[in-house]
This record gives sequence, C-alpha cells and structure tokens, in this order.
Amino acid sequence: AIKLAITSAWFYSGTKIIADRICSADAAFKVKYRVSENNSLEEIQNHEFLRLMERPNSLMTGDFIKRYITFWAHLSGNAYIFISTPAPGYGPIQELWPLPSNMITPLPEKIRPSKLTGQPCIDYMYEVGGKKITLPGENMIHIRFANPFDYWQGLSPLTALIQAVRTDYVQARYLHGFFGRDNAVPTAIISLPQETSNEDFEIAKQQIREQFGEGRRSAVTRAGDLSVQTITQTIQQMEIVNGRKFNREEINHVLGIPDGLISGGVSGDSRLATEITFARNTVQPWLDMLASEMTANLAPYYGYDVVISAPSVIPQDKALAVNEFNAYSNDRTVDENRKELNLPPVMDIIPPERLEEMMWLTDMTGYVPVRLLSFIQ
Repeated sequence: AIKLAITSAWFYSGTKIIADRICSADAAFKVKYRVSENNSLEEIQNHEFLRLMERPNSLMTGDFIKRYITFWAHLSGNAYIFISTPAPGYGPIQELWPLPSNMITPLPEKIRPSKLTGQPCIDYMYEVGGKKITLPGENMIHIRFANPFDYWQGLSPLTALIQAVRTDYVQARYLHGFFGRDNAVPTAIISLPQETSNEDFEIAKQQIREQFGEGRRSAVTRAGDLSVQTITQTIQQMEIVNGRKFNREEINHVLGIPDGLISGGVSGDSRLATEITFARNTVQPWLDMLASEMTANLAPYYGYDVVISAPSVIPQDKALAVNEFNAYSNDRTVDENRKELNLPPVMDIIPPERLEEMMWLTDMTGYVPVRLLSFIQ
C-alpha cells in the first residue's frame, strides 16, 4: 500500500506541498523558556536546539528531516527520529537521525523506567540488513497519528485512501494503454484514392507521417478519395478521466488540501481563504504536533523549563486585522498599541536631548488609555 501510494500523483503532490510548507522560513521552530514566577514563555534566540536543527547530522539538514518525517507520517502514520547521545539517555544531544518507519517496531511488552526521567518508556526494534537492533526509548522521538485500534502504532491516512489510490492506479493504467503505442485503435484514418500505386502509396504514407503525423498513430489506407477521419475518445474513456478527477478530490480531502490550492485557480479573497484553510486545518496542526513531540522527548535533555514551539503560519486577513486594531486601540495605551505592531515603546525613540523635558510621556503612554489622553491637559 505504501509503495502504491507513493506512485499516485495526487497523494505525492498533496504530501509534498504539506512538507514544503512546514519547511518554509516562517515555520521554523522556536525555543522558549518557561518563567516559573508567572508561568509565561520567553523566547531564547540562540538555543543549542536551533543550531542542531540547522545541521542535525553530517549528512542532512533540518529541512530534509522535516520533509522526510512528513512523508513517512502520511504514508504509514508513524515517523521516527533517533537522538544520538554519548550513552542511552545520557549526555548532550549530538545528532538527530530520521529513521524509515517501515523498519521500526515499537516494543510495548518491554516497558521499563527511563534512565533519563525515571518515567515509563518503551524500546524500539530497528531491523536493517536482516539484523535486529534494539533502540532505547530515551533516544527515540515517535511521532504518530492517533489510532483508535492501536496505542503504539499510528493510523495511516492510507487507511481511508487505499481504495481511492487503487482505483486511480487501475484507471491510470487503462488510460496509459489507450494512449500508448500498443493500442490497436489509431487516432485518425487517412484515406487515399484506390488507384494509387503501391510505390506512390508508400511515398505518400511516409510523407504524411513525417509532415503531419509525427508522434501520433494514424492509419493510411486506399479506400477512396483523399479524406481524414478523426477517432476521438469514447464516453467510456471520458468517464475514466472524470473518475480520476474524483479520485484526486477524495485524496486531497483526506490529506487536507483545499480545492484550488495546487492549481492556483482562485485569486484575491478566495485565494486568501484557501491559504488560511490549508494553514489552519493542515499545516498548523502538523507543526504543533511536531513541536509538542520534540518538547516531550528533548526537554529532559535541555531542562524541563524549555519548550519547543511552533510559530503560527496562518495568513492574516489584513482588512480584518486593521478593523480589529481600530476597535481595541482606543482602550489600550500608546505603548500597548505599539507592542501590537511590534514597535518599541515611545520612550525608546525619544532623542536623548529631549528625554528630560518629555518625561511626562512615561505615565501618559504607560498607564493611560488612548481615548483618555485627549482629556488630559
């Protein structure tokens, strides 16, 4: 089923566009530190995890790993990353290696206390080259879709798509046979006069094919006056083409690809709505899942106050954002409004030579709402 799905143009293109989106610059993970006093999160600009994702190992980049696990998760419902440390569950993280999901088997029967956290964990069996290797659970990141039938193995989207993928494969094979070289039905029949000699018939046939029929299958006969009859697709073949379009829609719906996203058939507000739908329902949940799994498995190495966070990649409706800002800006202070716009406080932009004479702005901008400033003399 996995090998069949990866040959499907619809499944591959849908999975690829998801993988491409999570590798965009605005989808890069962030590292934040949890402040215990108020339970807020403060971003850490130069954390070692960020450097690790730039070059997770000597052969790969962080973007490649994100694409690799995206494909495996959508093919098998599972994605695995091995955390390389000096010893199982001990020492600093040295490298990250993605592993093929079809070679990994969870071992829930070997549940045991983690050497890293002391909490329950399971090991994994890695089978490669006929050899079975046990990988410690402390060094594994297992990303999986929820499976109502098996807690330890993820549920693949192919469970809902396998019939559509198989049907599309059979229909594509049929169309390939119809348009292929082995098809006995030509696309056109060209008739020459019956009195044409054998020598002239062969010359005419060669000239017609060289000048007009290059790359097309045409039958040339001597059945009367010069005429051309085109053989078009039958209703049956046209129904198969339409059936493949239905297969594409079904596969896209399961993968979360909105109509028109790949074809680009919409523009303006409709295009923005399509992009928002795709980001909110498909890309953002997948990014959040990756971030939460990495936090759960990597935080014990970095410290339990470290949180790996996924940024919001949902496009904003600018008109809606402007209206929302205008609706609430009067009840916020000037500095609060500037913070909403990612601008520094007013006091930070006042020239030093005027700072002393404008010290009153500190109280005005810091504590007084905008709508009340006009009443203050």
